[in-house]
Amino acid sequence: LADLLSGMEEGLYQAAAIQAGGWTGWRGFRVQRKVAESEEITSFYLVPADGGPVPGFQPGQYVSVRVPVPELGLHQPRQYSLSAAPGEQALRISVKREAGQGAAAPTPAGMVSNVLHQQVQEGDLIDVAPPMGDFVLDTQAEAPAVLISAGVGITPMMAMLEHLVQRAPQRPVHFLHAARHGGAHAFGARVRELAGRHRALQTRIHYEHPRAQDQLGQHYDQAGRIELSAEQVSALGTGSQFYLCGPRGFMQAQRQALQAAGVPEAHIHAE
Repeated sequence: LADLLSGMEEGLYQAAAIQAGGWTGWRGFRVQRKVAESEEITSFYLVPADGGPVPGFQPGQYVSVRVPVPELGLHQPRQYSLSAAPGEQALRISVKREAGQGAAAPTPAGMVSNVLHQQVQEGDLIDVAPPMGDFVLDTQAEAPAVLISAGVGITPMMAMLEHLVQRAPQRPVHFLHAARHGGAHAFGARVRELAGRHRALQTRIHYEHPRAQDQLGQHYDQAGRIELSAEQVSALGTGSQFYLCGPRGFMQAQRQALQAAGVPEAHIHAE
């Protein structure tokens, strides 16, 4: 079994290496731009430091990045979804800063996310491994795509959404996203801009705990969590392709709602 899995892994590395702009192992990328998307999520635009081409990938895939963590005296890798469509001049990852919380039952702060947010600046170099992952958009399908996400789970959905509006603008897309409030909502303005320009795109944004400055009808469409009823799923189309990304409990709840409404398991794709 170990030999079989090792062979499959080696096949993935070889496939990554032979594509245009591909490589194996780690490759130096320069931070071209660093853009705040919300109070806790920041995008990093990465370009090859060697001046070579940006690799292709499938919408929904991720890359591994590696940075030095001073507290450990080590380089630490983490995986982050690519949050922009393939074919751009840079790879974009959008990273949530895990601040840590709770005195009684402390959750440690994310070592790599805090290094990226607080120490890595434009012009700096970081190590990047080739795009990987099988949670990907079916780009050949013609059925409506329903993208359902929560929190930082929006990142692979943005790659899928950007790809769909660029390459398949007639394909119906439903974009459902849940955030705690406006301060935690990344890419809100971008999604509203796309919805205003693409008639095939329908959006619904939920804020679980809206703040006073969050405007209903402008920043979000409904207070509370995404809780899909059978009627709502029917309106989305049980023949649609559903993509889920977010906290584990969120994805489990959405999968159960879709299954209860009669959506075939083959039409449900989860990160």
